[in-house]
Amino acid sequence: ISDSVINNVVVLENCHNKGDLIISEGKGSTSRNTYMGGILASSHKAFSMHKCTNSGRIEHGSISTKNANVGGLFGRTYTASPVSIVDCHNYGDIVSNTTCTEGNYVAGCISLMSLKSYSSTDPILTTIKNVTNSGTVTVNGKSTKGRQIGGVIANINNIATQYTIEDLSNSG
Repeated sequence: ISDSVINNVVVLENCHNKGDLIISEGKGSTSRNTYMGGILASSHKAFSMHKCTNSGRIEHGSISTKNANVGGLFGRTYTASPVSIVDCHNYGDIVSNTTCTEGNYVAGCISLMSLKSYSSTDPILTTIKNVTNSGTVTVNGKSTKGRQIGGVIANINNIATQYTIEDLSNSG
């Protein structure tokens, strides 16, 4: 995967994953979060993802963790900066078998987007267009604070964020 930083924005364009990504069963547990994505695991910066695909299987094995964020394209973003995801597709199967002490966020494309703008006069501009999933999404693990599962997106939470969301589809 190649990426570059242009004007303080991580740019992912024409990135393609065809390999399986698997966290296998392990001994013990972690009190930390885990992030998995076919293209990007986690970002705390502004980023754009255009014309990216995943066709590999993404599987979070049966280990214990705080939060599991598993997505075909990306696991989690936590930023106060703009995000753009356009013309991206997941074809691979997504599986979470983990036990979480907090949340289990699993989706065909985008697991968790936490976008925080602290000014209502300066909202974060976020674009999600033409994003599709045709892989299956399976959650077998347990979570004490709930599971959030989506064909395309599992969870979006925000403060003062302006979204453009168009042409999303799930056939998995």
